[in-house]
Amino acid sequence: MNEPKVLFFSRDPGATNQLVAVHERLCCSPPSDAKAITALRSRLSLSSDNHPQAVIVGKQYALDVWRAAGIQAEDGAETTPDELIKRDIALVVTGTDDIDEPDTVSLWQAAQRSGIPVAVFLDNLVNLEARFRTQDGELITPDLIFVLDQQSSAELTAAGMPPLRVQITENLHLEHLKRIANDHQDARKNIREAWQVGGATKVILFASENTAEMAAHGRTAPYDEHAILGALIGDLAQGKTVGGLQTGQDAVTVIIRPHPRDTAGKYDASVSTAVPAVQVSSAGTPLEAILAADLVAGMDSALLFEAQSLGQPALSLVANSKFNEIFA
Repeated sequence: MNEPKVLFFSRDPGATNQLVAVHERLCCSPPSDAKAITALRSRLSLSSDNHPQAVIVGKQYALDVWRAAGIQAEDGAETTPDELIKRDIALVVTGTDDIDEPDTVSLWQAAQRSGIPVAVFLDNLVNLEARFRTQDGELITPDLIFVLDQQSSAELTAAGMPPLRVQITENLHLEHLKRIANDHQDARKNIREAWQVGGATKVILFASENTAEMAAHGRTAPYDEHAILGALIGDLAQGKTVGGLQTGQDAVTVIIRPHPRDTAGKYDASVSTAVPAVQVSSAGTPLEAILAADLVAGMDSALLFEAQSLGQPALSLVANSKFNEIFA
């Protein structure tokens, strides 16, 4: 008997990170006791020793994330949602891509028209409701919605999601990162060589966000990444202590890690060889960059949460960020 097929689909890096972890636990590992995986296995009626077949389709940024995990994904840029669900799919699993990616929500609609259940994993805590609406504003309600905290659950149910469809579950991506961190013990040396910084130099990894780019799509943020970066550089130039680093006593380099959806050349004007030195680099995977830095700083980026989960110093430079709400 053929095992059921599960379609994994995403575009954005954060959504894909969750799917990589779900794929590992659902399709490759022994049966997991994680709440979300148990729910998916139950929906698929899998026996204890069986795994579903994975059909992995990505667009744009997702392809690099799957590739970094050692998994080949099909490029779905030219494939419509209706074409995807014609592949004898038993379950659709996605993340919540941003508001400028309509195909994810369209895939939910196509699956539901065909009687195929849809499971959605959230990778963040902000702008949740907008991710479940079509471009016409219609709210789509997937069959299973896995959120990361009670506040997210309350926000979605208040928006109209049936409460029984919303479940709080573990952050499978962060658990996955912790499991594979030991495989990257050479990251600090290798990535710092790519950055051309000495062993005594303190490195602050600035996690960019694409808030300027998303503002063009009508979604504004309560902060400006250029202003936040400028304030950080100004504090370092004055030798102020930042995130516990005594920057006035040590050589400091700021590494700006661009968001995958940042405009090319976005931070060129910030690059400097002065004090502090500032460069832009996407060297290595996000995990490797985190392990190579002495401090990860930013606004509300996933990199902050990832650093914190790995026991690496992390600092949100925005007082009312979700990160500070949880960890400050």
